[in-house]
Amino acid sequence: MAARSALGQPTGRWTPQCLSLAIRMAVVNRGWPAEHVQTALLDVAADRRTRSPVRVAEAGPWWDTPANAEAVPDEDLRALEERLAELDGHRPALQARARAELADEGLPLTRDTVTRRAVQILDCASEPA
Repeated sequence: MAARSALGQPTGRWTPQCLSLAIRMAVVNRGWPAEHVQTALLDVAADRRTRSPVRVAEAGPWWDTPANAEAVPDEDLRALEERLAELDGHRPALQARARAELADEGLPLTRDTVTRRAVQILDCASEPA
């Protein structure tokens, strides 16, 4: 709440109950590492675009901070993210499908894997039948 207050942002959604839900969604439902959730949550809170702490459950740069990163995103990953950014409102659904597929296959859910799978799904959908 202090991070949100310092930015002059609303704190109503940053109660212990809301934070508990956000943490549970990130760790239990999405598989993000519990040991990094505090750092990720603080990063989400510091982002002026954030409206709710539940945003921490999604793939984002808060999972790629030096304490959390497996590797610095390469140019290839940036290019793929730019492709997804051009999809207007379809990006969240595409990433949700990518996360579901990866989870079904028992693969890790990271920014890298979700982005790459989402682009694979996009490319398959774009191919002529």
